[in-house]
Amino acid sequence: MARFLKTIVFLLAGILTSRSLVYAEEFRVLGHLKDLPPYFFTQGDALTGFYKDFFEAISEITGDRFIFHQHPITRGLVLFEQNQVDIEPGVNPVWRIGQKTHGLYSIPYAKSIDIVLFGSGKSFPVAKPFDLRGKRIGVVRGYQYPGFTELFLSGEIERYDLTGESQLLEMLVLGRLDQVIINKDMALYRMQQDPAYQKLEVGYQVSSVNVMLRIHPNKKEALPRLNAAIKQLIDHGRIEQIWNKYR
Repeated sequence: MARFLKTIVFLLAGILTSRSLVYAEEFRVLGHLKDLPPYFFTQGDALTGFYKDFFEAISEITGDRFIFHQHPITRGLVLFEQNQVDIEPGVNPVWRIGQKTHGLYSIPYAKSIDIVLFGSGKSFPVAKPFDLRGKRIGVVRGYQYPGFTELFLSGEIERYDLTGESQLLEMLVLGRLDQVIINKDMALYRMQQDPAYQKLEVGYQVSSVNVMLRIHPNKKEALPRLNAAIKQLIDHGRIEQIWNKYR
């Protein structure tokens, strides 16, 4: 009997070891150099946010290890081309059409939603971009917004470029802009966390697109198990639980 039990233990150990060898892989994940709450940000010296929790949840399923490499986005795109970054999270394929290395994409796990955010007491009904003609709208420099391109080019809406979402919010609070286009998750998180932003008013939804993991082709063998893990997280409501921490 003792010999039989030893044999079973040996076989189980072999199975677990072989599984860890198959699945325990390290991935270099592109993180942002600057805080982008609720996606990436620091508390003290520790990195936190949706993507830290998201990749930890995937790791619990696959046994893989995900290491964040924080860079400016332009530098990160170059590193992806050079195979020095394995995963870029939160991407829609349309955003990377111009890249030499298109990458492979996971199944969608969330949406990126842009909204018009108004200053306190400045909101009005907007059903379509044309309703904002004659207005000046703050936007993130380099970003494009469906439905607004022609209106910006014609001057019917004045495009006011700023360096990032934090600056957009500051300009609203200071009254230097009446409306901006901003990522909804980022706006709602900042409104929840900072009393200075709580009177800002959510308006027209500009766009809503699926986001996925962009994976370097050299890691293509990992795509099926990453997709399986993401699907499991979706089916069990785990992704929604993570989002609820930051909403």
